[in-house]
Amino acid sequence: MRRVRREAALGPVKARPGDFVVVSHYATHRDPAVFPDPDQFRPERWFDSTPDPFAYAPFGAGPRTCVARSLGAVTINLIVAMIVERYRLRVAPPSRLDRSHRVSMAPKHGMPMVVRPQDGRFEAVPITGNVHQMVDLTRPDATIHRDILPLPAAAGRKRRAA
Repeated sequence: MRRVRREAALGPVKARPGDFVVVSHYATHRDPAVFPDPDQFRPERWFDSTPDPFAYAPFGAGPRTCVARSLGAVTINLIVAMIVERYRLRVAPPSRLDRSHRVSMAPKHGMPMVVRPQDGRFEAVPITGNVHQMVDLTRPDATIHRDILPLPAAAGRKRRAA
């Protein structure tokens, strides 16, 4: 959130000194000009997508970009890869996922998960809640994830004792 210091036009909106301006990541990350079918859960969109840093800005953009942006991105990628290699995660049924708005969006009452050793299987679990207003999780081709998101080579193999 920023306070306007001098009058400015933001598209058709006139911002006056003293007004507050909030950039909504939720809105910008759902722009169909940048992300086709933004309401669809399509992780494969990232295989060939390189959006403008101001269109996709989980760490902010411009002079106020998070100073730990690179560290954060590397850490997230590394941790997710390590978890997916070792474990199969799924939402614990029956689950209700309602979103909560604060600085960023999060599950309102947490997200109960079932954690099992990685066996290469994927399964869809029905969920209820207002998360469906944000993203369509009912892909008819959900089984495609096995092909588009292959597990690391070590997934499913037993680790040898060191």
